[in-house]
Amino acid sequence: MVSSPVTLPTGADEAGGPPSFKFYELRDNLLSRQLHLIDRLPGAVETPELLIVPDTNALLADPALAQWVLGDEPATIVVPQQVVAELDRKKAEGNEKVAKKADSIIRRFREYGRRGDTLAGVKLVGKRLFKELPDSPDMSLVPDLDPNHADDRILASAVAISAAHTSSRVVLVTRDRNLQNKARLRGLVAIDVSDI
Repeated sequence: MVSSPVTLPTGADEAGGPPSFKFYELRDNLLSRQLHLIDRLPGAVETPELLIVPDTNALLADPALAQWVLGDEPATIVVPQQVVAELDRKKAEGNEKVAKKADSIIRRFREYGRRGDTLAGVKLVGKRLFKELPDSPDMSLVPDLDPNHADDRILASAVAISAAHTSSRVVLVTRDRNLQNKARLRGLVAIDVSDI
């Protein structure tokens, strides 16, 4: 919502004397409103952090999330709903090796759930947290992406995370070069799981 500009009085009363009490009251009220708006900005109320968003192939390649490190800064590994759904599907697919890996990752997520609410975030180790996103992304934020394409939904989740956490750095982790390029076109950092 854009508010109309407010014109402040010069402060002097009609006789040219010092500003009236009403002037100071108006000024303080306007300043208070501005400070309230500033306090509501995401960067003003949240601590900047590193948010790591893995896709399914990154988790299958390296499921040891507690060992994922990008520097020494605190990090939260944020797993989109689409990734969990893909892992569940892979448990039922014909490739036995992939099904076992997917099942192992889902069991690991359940184990994290014993530590607390994974939707709110739970501690992994050191300065790293684990968090699951329960909802599908709002594809209207990225209308050029295909809502029926799994990788595009994962990318839409990463874009939504970045939009919701403007003071944080979002990194998409994927082995898929095409997905890396799509992410970079949208201003996101995208790296291969081997670089983590």
